[in-house]
Amino acid sequence: MLFSDMVDRYLDELESHNPPGRTKRASLEMLRRYLGDRRSSKLDAEALVNFARERATYCSPATVQQDMIYLRGLLHTAKHIWGARFDWTAYDSAATHCKRYGLTGKSVERDRRPSKEELKRILEHIDGNNYYRTPMGDIVRFAIDSCMRLGEITTIRWADLDTVKKTIVIRSRKHPSQKAWNDQTVPLLGDAFKLIDKQPRKSEFIFPYQTKTIGTAWQRAVRNLGIQDLRFHDLRHEGISRLFERGYGVMEVAKVSGHRDINQLRRYVQLKPEELHQGPSGRRDF
Repeated sequence: MLFSDMVDRYLDELESHNPPGRTKRASLEMLRRYLGDRRSSKLDAEALVNFARERATYCSPATVQQDMIYLRGLLHTAKHIWGARFDWTAYDSAATHCKRYGLTGKSVERDRRPSKEELKRILEHIDGNNYYRTPMGDIVRFAIDSCMRLGEITTIRWADLDTVKKTIVIRSRKHPSQKAWNDQTVPLLGDAFKLIDKQPRKSEFIFPYQTKTIGTAWQRAVRNLGIQDLRFHDLRHEGISRLFERGYGVMEVAKVSGHRDINQLRRYVQLKPEELHQGPSGRRDF
Protein backbone atom coordinates (compact mmCIF):
# COMPACT_ATOMS: atom_id res chain seq x y z
CA MET A 1 0.00 0.00 0.00
CA LEU A 2 1.09 3.56 -0.64
CA PHE A 3 1.63 5.39 2.64
CA SER A 4 -0.52 8.30 1.41
CA ASP A 5 -3.41 5.89 0.77
CA MET A 6 -2.92 4.40 4.23
CA VAL A 7 -3.23 7.82 5.86
CA ASP A 8 -6.34 8.71 3.86
CA ARG A 9 -8.05 5.44 4.71
CA TYR A 10 -7.06 5.69 8.38
CA LEU A 11 -8.47 9.21 8.66
CA ASP A 12 -11.69 8.15 6.93
CA GLU A 13 -12.19 5.25 9.33
CA LEU A 14 -11.41 7.40 12.37
CA GLU A 15 -13.89 10.02 11.21
CA SER A 16 -16.71 7.49 11.19
CA HIS A 17 -16.40 6.36 14.81
CA ASN A 18 -13.71 8.31 16.68
CA PRO A 19 -12.94 11.62 14.95
CA PRO A 20 -9.29 12.63 15.45
CA GLY A 21 -8.46 15.86 17.22
CA ARG A 22 -6.81 18.74 15.43
CA THR A 23 -3.32 17.77 16.63
CA LYS A 24 -3.60 14.16 15.54
CA ARG A 25 -5.02 15.08 12.14
CA ALA A 26 -2.28 17.63 11.52
CA SER A 27 0.39 15.12 12.54
CA LEU A 28 -0.97 12.40 10.23
CA GLU A 29 -1.25 14.83 7.33
CA MET A 30 2.32 15.94 7.93
CA LEU A 31 3.43 12.28 7.94
CA ARG A 32 1.65 11.85 4.61
CA ARG A 33 3.54 14.78 3.13
CA TYR A 34 6.87 13.34 4.26
CA LEU A 35 6.39 9.62 3.58
CA GLY A 36 3.42 9.62 1.22
CA ASP A 37 5.12 8.24 -1.92
CA ARG A 38 6.60 5.19 -0.15
CA ARG A 39 5.12 1.71 -0.25
CA SER A 40 4.42 0.10 3.10
CA SER A 41 6.96 -2.62 2.35
CA LYS A 42 9.63 0.07 1.82
CA LEU A 43 9.10 1.80 5.15
CA ASP A 44 12.41 0.82 6.71
CA ALA A 45 13.94 2.01 9.96
CA GLU A 46 16.18 4.51 8.19
CA ALA A 47 13.20 6.29 6.57
CA LEU A 48 11.39 6.55 9.90
CA VAL A 49 14.48 7.83 11.71
CA ASN A 50 15.14 10.40 8.98
CA PHE A 51 11.58 11.64 9.41
CA ALA A 52 12.06 11.97 13.16
CA ARG A 53 15.44 13.65 12.71
CA GLU A 54 14.00 16.29 10.39
CA ARG A 55 11.06 16.95 12.71
CA ALA A 56 13.47 17.33 15.64
CA THR A 57 15.12 20.31 13.92
CA TYR A 58 12.07 22.45 14.69
CA CYS A 59 9.98 20.45 17.20
CA SER A 60 10.53 19.32 20.76
CA PRO A 61 11.31 15.66 21.55
CA ALA A 62 7.83 15.37 23.08
CA THR A 63 6.22 16.47 19.81
CA VAL A 64 8.30 14.02 17.78
CA GLN A 65 7.37 11.26 20.23
CA GLN A 66 3.68 12.06 19.74
CA ASP A 67 4.20 11.85 15.96
CA MET A 68 5.76 8.41 16.38
CA ILE A 69 2.83 7.28 18.54
CA TYR A 70 0.34 8.37 15.87
CA LEU A 71 2.48 6.64 13.24
CA ARG A 72 2.49 3.44 15.29
CA GLY A 73 -1.32 3.41 15.48
CA LEU A 74 -1.57 3.88 11.72
CA LEU A 75 0.96 1.14 10.93
CA HIS A 76 -0.65 -1.28 13.39
CA THR A 77 -4.04 -0.85 11.72
CA ALA A 78 -2.57 -1.10 8.23
CA LYS A 79 -0.66 -4.30 8.97
CA HIS A 80 -3.04 -6.20 11.22
CA ILE A 81 -6.40 -5.05 9.88
CA TRP A 82 -5.83 -4.21 6.22
CA GLY A 83 -3.05 -6.72 5.56
CA ALA A 84 -0.46 -4.20 4.38
CA ARG A 85 3.05 -5.56 4.00
CA PHE A 86 5.24 -3.94 6.64
CA ASP A 87 8.19 -5.16 8.68
CA TRP A 88 7.25 -4.25 12.25
CA THR A 89 10.85 -4.51 13.44
CA ALA A 90 11.55 -1.39 11.36
CA TYR A 91 9.31 0.68 13.61
CA ASP A 92 10.69 -0.85 16.81
CA SER A 93 14.28 -0.23 15.69
CA ALA A 94 13.49 3.35 14.69
CA ALA A 95 11.69 4.07 17.96
CA THR A 96 14.60 2.68 19.99
CA HIS A 97 17.11 4.74 18.03
CA CYS A 98 15.07 7.93 18.40
CA LYS A 99 14.79 7.49 22.15
CA ARG A 100 18.49 6.65 22.57
CA TYR A 101 19.63 9.76 20.70
CA GLY A 102 17.12 12.16 22.21
CA LEU A 103 14.99 12.68 19.11
CA THR A 104 11.95 11.66 21.17
CA GLY A 105 11.24 12.17 24.84
CA LYS A 106 8.74 13.24 27.46
CA SER A 107 7.45 16.77 27.70
CA VAL A 108 9.08 19.09 30.21
CA GLU A 109 6.67 20.40 32.81
CA ARG A 110 6.51 24.18 32.82
CA ASP A 111 6.46 26.17 36.04
CA ARG A 112 6.09 29.56 34.34
CA ARG A 113 3.45 31.87 35.79
CA PRO A 114 3.19 35.54 34.83
CA SER A 115 3.93 37.93 37.64
CA LYS A 116 1.40 40.59 38.63
CA GLU A 117 3.70 43.21 37.13
CA GLU A 118 3.98 41.33 33.84
CA LEU A 119 0.21 40.96 33.55
CA LYS A 120 -0.26 44.63 34.37
CA ARG A 121 2.20 45.67 31.68
CA ILE A 122 0.67 43.32 29.10
CA LEU A 123 -2.87 44.53 29.71
CA GLU A 124 -1.86 48.19 29.73
CA HIS A 125 -0.03 47.65 26.44
CA ILE A 126 -2.94 45.80 24.83
CA ASP A 127 -5.63 48.16 26.12
CA GLY A 128 -3.61 51.18 25.03
CA ASN A 129 -3.07 50.12 21.41
CA ASN A 130 -5.76 49.99 18.74
CA TYR A 131 -3.82 47.94 16.21
CA TYR A 132 -5.10 44.65 17.65
CA ARG A 133 -7.93 43.30 15.50
CA THR A 134 -9.37 41.29 18.39
CA PRO A 135 -10.51 42.32 21.89
CA MET A 136 -7.23 41.01 23.28
CA GLY A 137 -7.70 42.54 26.71
CA ASP A 138 -11.00 40.73 27.19
CA ILE A 139 -9.57 37.50 25.80
CA VAL A 140 -6.54 37.55 28.12
CA ARG A 141 -8.69 38.26 31.17
CA PHE A 142 -11.19 35.60 30.13
CA ALA A 143 -8.43 33.02 29.59
CA ILE A 144 -7.35 33.44 33.21
CA ASP A 145 -10.80 33.52 34.81
CA SER A 146 -12.19 30.63 32.73
CA CYS A 147 -9.01 28.48 32.68
CA MET A 148 -9.91 27.55 29.09
CA ARG A 149 -7.51 26.62 26.34
CA LEU A 150 -7.27 29.03 23.41
CA GLY A 151 -8.99 26.53 21.10
CA GLU A 152 -11.89 26.31 23.56
CA ILE A 153 -12.21 30.09 23.90
CA THR A 154 -12.63 30.54 20.15
CA THR A 155 -15.27 27.81 19.80
CA ILE A 156 -17.70 28.48 22.68
CA ARG A 157 -21.15 29.47 21.38
CA TRP A 158 -23.87 31.84 22.47
CA ALA A 159 -26.37 28.98 22.18
CA ASP A 160 -24.50 27.07 24.89
CA LEU A 161 -24.51 29.93 27.39
CA ASP A 162 -26.85 29.67 30.40
CA THR A 163 -27.34 33.22 31.65
CA VAL A 164 -29.26 32.07 34.72
CA LYS A 165 -26.82 29.47 36.02
CA LYS A 166 -23.83 31.37 34.57
CA THR A 167 -22.45 28.27 32.90
CA ILE A 168 -21.41 27.38 29.38
CA VAL A 169 -20.95 24.14 27.45
CA ILE A 170 -17.53 23.42 25.96
CA ARG A 171 -18.14 21.02 23.10
CA SER A 172 -15.83 18.05 22.49
CA ARG A 173 -13.44 19.14 25.21
CA LYS A 174 -9.95 17.70 25.16
CA HIS A 175 -9.81 14.25 26.72
CA PRO A 176 -6.86 11.83 27.06
CA SER A 177 -8.67 9.05 25.16
CA GLN A 178 -12.16 10.16 24.18
CA LYS A 179 -11.91 12.57 21.25
CA ALA A 180 -15.58 13.08 20.48
CA TRP A 181 -18.90 13.46 22.29
CA ASN A 182 -17.05 14.95 25.22
CA ASP A 183 -19.17 18.04 25.92
CA GLN A 184 -18.74 19.58 29.35
CA THR A 185 -20.72 22.22 31.22
CA VAL A 186 -18.46 24.52 33.21
CA PRO A 187 -19.12 27.42 35.61
CA LEU A 188 -18.07 30.93 34.60
CA LEU A 189 -16.21 32.16 37.66
CA GLY A 190 -14.67 35.53 38.45
CA ASP A 191 -15.37 38.03 35.69
CA ALA A 192 -15.72 35.35 32.99
CA PHE A 193 -19.49 35.81 32.67
CA LYS A 194 -19.22 39.62 32.57
CA LEU A 195 -16.55 39.40 29.87
CA ILE A 196 -18.82 37.21 27.76
CA ASP A 197 -21.82 39.47 28.31
CA LYS A 198 -20.00 42.51 26.91
CA GLN A 199 -19.11 40.83 23.60
CA PRO A 200 -21.15 41.82 20.51
CA ARG A 201 -23.42 39.08 19.17
CA LYS A 202 -22.15 39.15 15.61
CA SER A 203 -21.56 35.42 15.20
CA GLU A 204 -22.67 32.10 16.63
CA PHE A 205 -19.32 32.11 18.45
CA ILE A 206 -18.71 34.37 21.44
CA PHE A 207 -15.11 35.04 20.45
CA PRO A 208 -15.24 34.54 16.65
CA TYR A 209 -11.53 34.87 15.98
CA GLN A 210 -8.80 32.60 14.65
CA THR A 211 -6.52 31.02 17.25
CA LYS A 212 -3.54 31.91 15.07
CA THR A 213 -4.56 35.59 15.08
CA ILE A 214 -4.82 35.65 18.86
CA GLY A 215 -1.59 33.72 19.29
CA THR A 216 0.28 36.09 17.00
CA ALA A 217 -1.11 39.13 18.83
CA TRP A 218 -0.01 37.66 22.17
CA GLN A 219 3.49 36.96 20.89
CA ARG A 220 3.69 40.47 19.51
CA ALA A 221 2.70 41.98 22.86
CA VAL A 222 5.17 40.04 25.00
CA ARG A 223 7.93 40.60 22.45
CA ASN A 224 7.33 44.35 22.38
CA LEU A 225 7.46 44.42 26.17
CA GLY A 226 10.61 42.30 26.34
CA ILE A 227 8.94 39.61 28.43
CA GLN A 228 10.70 36.28 28.07
CA ASP A 229 9.26 32.77 27.80
CA LEU A 230 5.60 33.57 28.45
CA ARG A 231 3.05 31.68 26.36
CA PHE A 232 -0.66 32.24 26.01
CA HIS A 233 -1.27 28.76 27.44
CA ASP A 234 0.47 29.90 30.64
CA LEU A 235 -2.67 31.95 31.34
CA ARG A 236 -4.52 28.66 31.86
CA HIS A 237 -1.83 27.65 34.36
CA GLU A 238 -2.28 30.99 36.07
CA GLY A 239 -6.04 30.64 36.29
CA ILE A 240 -5.93 27.13 37.72
CA SER A 241 -3.31 28.11 40.28
CA ARG A 242 -5.43 31.06 41.37
CA LEU A 243 -8.39 28.78 42.02
CA PHE A 244 -6.30 26.65 44.36
CA GLU A 245 -4.97 29.74 46.08
CA ARG A 246 -8.51 30.95 46.65
CA GLY A 247 -9.32 27.75 48.51
CA TYR A 248 -11.12 25.66 45.89
CA GLY A 249 -10.72 21.89 46.24
CA VAL A 250 -9.23 19.56 43.65
CA MET A 251 -12.58 18.30 42.36
CA GLU A 252 -13.93 21.85 42.15
CA VAL A 253 -10.94 23.00 40.14
CA ALA A 254 -11.19 19.95 37.89
CA LYS A 255 -14.80 20.91 37.13
CA VAL A 256 -13.54 24.22 35.76
CA SER A 257 -10.35 23.01 34.07
CA GLY A 258 -11.83 19.85 32.57
CA HIS A 259 -9.17 17.47 33.86
CA ARG A 260 -10.33 13.85 34.05
CA ASP A 261 -7.09 12.59 35.56
CA ILE A 262 -6.57 14.41 38.86
CA ASN A 263 -2.86 13.53 38.81
CA GLN A 264 -2.46 15.53 35.61
CA LEU A 265 -3.89 18.57 37.36
CA ARG A 266 -0.78 18.73 39.51
CA ARG A 267 1.41 19.94 36.65
CA TYR A 268 -0.74 23.05 36.22
CA VAL A 269 -0.56 24.07 39.86
CA GLN A 270 2.34 26.44 40.38
CA LEU A 271 1.75 27.83 43.86
CA LYS A 272 4.17 30.44 45.11
CA PRO A 273 5.15 29.66 48.73
CA GLU A 274 5.31 33.28 49.85
CA GLU A 275 1.72 33.91 48.74
CA LEU A 276 0.26 31.21 50.98
CA HIS A 277 0.79 33.61 53.89
CA GLN A 278 -2.03 35.70 52.42
CA GLY A 279 -4.58 32.97 53.10
CA PRO A 280 -6.93 31.28 50.61
CA SER A 281 -7.69 34.51 48.75
CA GLY A 282 -4.06 34.52 47.61
CA ARG A 283 -3.42 36.54 44.49
CA ARG A 284 -5.92 39.25 43.79
CA ASP A 285 -7.55 39.92 40.46
CA PHE A 286 -5.97 42.64 38.35
